[in-house]
Amino acid sequence: MNILKIIVLFIVSASNIASAQEYLPFPTEDVIWSNGLYTVEENEWGGYYYDLYGTSNYCGSGEDTLIGSEAYKIIRFCGGDYKGALRDAGGTVYFVPKDSTDEFVLYDFTTNVGDTVYNIYSEGGLGENPANYKVTSISSIEVEGVTRRVIYLGGGRWIEGIGCEKGFFAEFLDGASEYGKKLYCMSVGDTTFYTESEGVTYTLGSCSLSVGIEEVEKSVQFSVYPNPSKNIVNCSFSFDINIKEVLLTSAEGRVVSINWTHNNDGISFSVSDIPKGIYYVTVIANERVLRKSILVD
Repeated sequence: MNILKIIVLFIVSASNIASAQEYLPFPTEDVIWSNGLYTVEENEWGGYYYDLYGTSNYCGSGEDTLIGSEAYKIIRFCGGDYKGALRDAGGTVYFVPKDSTDEFVLYDFTTNVGDTVYNIYSEGGLGENPANYKVTSISSIEVEGVTRRVIYLGGGRWIEGIGCEKGFFAEFLDGASEYGKKLYCMSVGDTTFYTESEGVTYTLGSCSLSVGIEEVEKSVQFSVYPNPSKNIVNCSFSFDINIKEVLLTSAEGRVVSINWTHNNDGISFSVSDIPKGIYYVTVIANERVLRKSILVD
């Protein structure tokens, strides 16, 4: 009987230890995530490489907000608009995007091999939104005495306390054949914890915002009109540019098919058959990535 009690106590203790596993808090204050946007270029040997085209930068300053009965931390485009809000529930990070009250899984570091993570937030327009991915393997990385859990799944590699190596958010260009994206840099305060070239690291200095989309837009006059619009949308620029691509995405991140044409001032396209709502016009041109929001009514 005593042996049986010892076995039962051992099983209960092991269960308590497993359930009490601690996870690195997901950063929300004085943090920068820089997503790199890359063109896929062919080299002289017939291979391909990624060439950095620009970055979109997201910042957390520790701002609080309440959505329903849950407390969240606000995430913004650095120096700009509200992107959404996230909360860390003991290793599972949830995200509520702008203009929505729906909560999605951004990352889940409590999962195990073979599990399927459901309702993952995704802005990729060529796949499911939200997405469901199966965990294929789990490993860990230790840098400067800090061990981070690494989750491998169809949506990329999640690194505990940092984010996804394919980008903090799965962006609207995900899956496009001539473009790619990666997490370019991640820092908290004056320490960088991830760079595209080194992976997980621990170096002094924060991520640079100098190549961000927001910085580029300040130097280029990019107008979208009429706004709101229900028929033809026009985009004009402060000087002649060589446009490579024009994308229209919904507030939820879905890519909407449009046929754009050149006009005297820039480009135009129709939104007459598109449901009402907030959309984002993204223009890739002249080593720049420009973006504006528009209301379709």
